[in-house]
Amino acid sequence: METQEEVVSVELPAPPTWKKMSFRQCESYVSALTEGTEKENAEEKGTEPTVEVEGQAENGVQTEEVGKEEEKGNPSPEQFEVAKEAKQAEPTIVDKPVEESAAEKVPEINQNGKDIISDTAVKVPELSESKKDDTPSEKVADTNEAVSMEATDSAVNKNLTENGNVDQKGQSQTDAPQHPAPSASGRIQGSVYLSVARTILFYKWTDLSFNCHLSSSAILTTRLMGFSSHVLWLLLIFSVMYSHVQLPKVNTYPAVFTVEAFIGTYGVNYGRLADNLPQPESVVTLLKANRIRNIRLYDADHDVLKAFSGSGIEIIVGLGNESLKDISVAEDRAMTWIKENVQAFLPDTRIVGIAVGNEILAGTSPDIWEALLPAAKNVYAALNRLNLTRTIEVSSPNSEAVFQNSYPPSSCEFKEDVLVYMKPLLQFFSQIGSAFYINAYPFLAYKSDPEHIKLNYAIFLPNEGITDPKTNLHYDNMFFAQIDAAYFALEKAGFSKMRVIVSETGWSSKGDSDEAGANEENARTYNKNMRKILLKKKGTPYKPKSPIRAYIFALFNEDRKSGPTSERNFGLFKPDGSTAYKIGFTGLVPSSASAPSALSLKVFGAQSFYSLVLTACLSTEFITQLVVAQTVHVVGDDLGWTLPPGGANVYTNWAARKQFEVGDILTFNFDTDNHDVQQVKQPSFESCITLDTIGDDITTGPSNITLITTGPHYYICTVGSHCLAGQKVLINVRSPMSGDATSPSTAPIPTTSSTASSPV
Repeated sequence: METQEEVVSVELPAPPTWKKMSFRQCESYVSALTEGTEKENAEEKGTEPTVEVEGQAENGVQTEEVGKEEEKGNPSPEQFEVAKEAKQAEPTIVDKPVEESAAEKVPEINQNGKDIISDTAVKVPELSESKKDDTPSEKVADTNEAVSMEATDSAVNKNLTENGNVDQKGQSQTDAPQHPAPSASGRIQGSVYLSVARTILFYKWTDLSFNCHLSSSAILTTRLMGFSSHVLWLLLIFSVMYSHVQLPKVNTYPAVFTVEAFIGTYGVNYGRLADNLPQPESVVTLLKANRIRNIRLYDADHDVLKAFSGSGIEIIVGLGNESLKDISVAEDRAMTWIKENVQAFLPDTRIVGIAVGNEILAGTSPDIWEALLPAAKNVYAALNRLNLTRTIEVSSPNSEAVFQNSYPPSSCEFKEDVLVYMKPLLQFFSQIGSAFYINAYPFLAYKSDPEHIKLNYAIFLPNEGITDPKTNLHYDNMFFAQIDAAYFALEKAGFSKMRVIVSETGWSSKGDSDEAGANEENARTYNKNMRKILLKKKGTPYKPKSPIRAYIFALFNEDRKSGPTSERNFGLFKPDGSTAYKIGFTGLVPSSASAPSALSLKVFGAQSFYSLVLTACLSTEFITQLVVAQTVHVVGDDLGWTLPPGGANVYTNWAARKQFEVGDILTFNFDTDNHDVQQVKQPSFESCITLDTIGDDITTGPSNITLITTGPHYYICTVGSHCLAGQKVLINVRSPMSGDATSPSTAPIPTTSSTASSPV
């Protein structure tokens, strides 16, 4: 009966001079440990030594010398007797437990750092000489590195055989031609174990919490446990992947893992410089109701972080500018800050990033510039000690002031005085896999030069745009041009592969008399079109395959912010939780612009009994209409919402066969990212230009829209030229209490929900 081999993991102390060892020296060390473990396994099993000999064929044929004839078949009786006598003359080896054998072997290999290297070096010429004897046509490399690699490969491969037997003495026996050549499986296993060592050592040099000490134990445990063929092949693939990597010998931060501190493409900045904002718990409700899953904080307020526990919303916390000098002094100070403000709230609160300062370079005093890089390094080092670098990104947002010029985009580059500090910072971010964060504001550019910058170009409305003379790329909006300018500046600085994320962008809904463009209509247009672009996951002309990711500034109007009036009016929501303007969001309370009951009370008097009765009657009639009619109409039936093969008549004829009443539901079946649904007014419907839109653009299909008002309702697809190709439909809605369609009235705002009715 076969007994299961006991699995034992032997912990070996690392040599004192480990951190000063080169990669080749450490590789030899691990190879020696692997060889020692193989010998111990053989001692425990009592198997015979087996050696792979250069020149040995797969079928057991041994090539002795170049020019000699090959000898085949079994050894002669005389050779057999000689081998038998030699075997009997060998000293008897007493089997010992694995733990005891390993413990005795460790001092021989692990006396000190110098012994390890010298012991390995002693074996090198012996192995090389044997190699020369067997295959004189091959030359042995002269360099130390090549010899070390040969010795390491041979040390692992020479003891592996067809049945897994191991040489008990751990020495090459080239004078034993009677042993059969190892099988392909044995040679693969030999190369795989060496590949494991190399792979683990590679991770050590990438500062991913591995070290040679742990790697050695892992190899011993792996060797004792054995592998399935699937695992062996998997490790072999890893070996091939990393075989070309030149391993650094200094402490660096290679970007082996890139942290994605962003879900989707849309986020919002949650600033709190105000004394009249909703409680954090209400803010969580507001964000979840509007499907906003990414936010940035400018601090790490504990009440806010507690409120977001379990919400699933991903958060970047801010390390304030005022703290940079202190954090830059020592890693322990960064560790204290992270333990108190980040680790204490994990994992329930999903903190995915730390913004080290905000707009430091070109925006603050030079002494803080000098503190930025050491502060960022200390924060990352502390995260690394806490094993959080795979889930939390370290970054630092920049303003447009870091650029020398940004028009046209291809000419953009960093200012010379900024580049002195920016380049080493970018080098560090490149090594740890962080993105370049930029605060991009077309509003500020337009406000500073309204005579030369066209408003439509700044707020995503139709315009002739600009063409970059160097790249011949066309830009129809300033936001894309600003992002590509950042890409070009990074490329010139030597970081062409770095990602760009917009940490702030927005438009103020109110400003002083000298602040051009600061009004509610422009803010609504900019933020509505921005949301549409981000949800469609569009890229820029220079990076069309890289979806833009951006945080909108800001969630609320903040009354305690200093500066011009515009600074206090960037909010998507007012402090009471109502929407600042309509872009498809739902507020905590109805906004004054969208509450008909509030309008009725204002007209007829807040305390008027007549107004209360009128409101109640209107509400009763509306509810009755919704209950009476509940027919679901799939737009286009089996065709769905797509490019019609017969032009606009396809949807016109479909609508003519239907009767639509208040309370009915329109279902638009379409593929997300290929089509959308936008309700518009009649002029936009006829011209296919989205100037007069109603409600939010629906980009996720399929989607339902509940018809809650009578009259004509116009819907188009805004993707490409789909509308001109006929992807549009006119729906005439009548009251369920009459057989005729009534006069046009205010059209409903569509919703992306599959069950809820659209807001009014």
